[in-house]
Amino acid sequence: MFAGSPGVKVSHADEMDVPKGHVWNQQADGDPAPDIGRYGHGGDGWVIPSDEKFGANQMSTDTKGHSDYWKGGTTSLQNQALVIVGKGDSVDPKAPYDWSRVK
Repeated sequence: MFAGSPGVKVSHADEMDVPKGHVWNQQADGDPAPDIGRYGHGGDGWVIPSDEKFGANQMSTDTKGHSDYWKGGTTSLQNQALVIVGKGDSVDPKAPYDWSRVK
């Protein structure tokens, strides 16, 4: 599980030593670590866990910045707990980016 990950030196979840489908990620609005880290830790394609093409399950988060992923009472923390106890099917997924808004 990644929260605000600056990258993991691989370009796809399948390159990690975990069963398929067991890589989870969150990225909060205003967290600079992922985008800054992609240049040093983003694998051969500068891909990080919050990128769709990385292949991680994307969880929603209602926190801001880099320090509140574990703040009590948040959707962010609840989603992490669901994954940890094996109830990933109950996680609130991150909505896909709406590219039609880009002009």
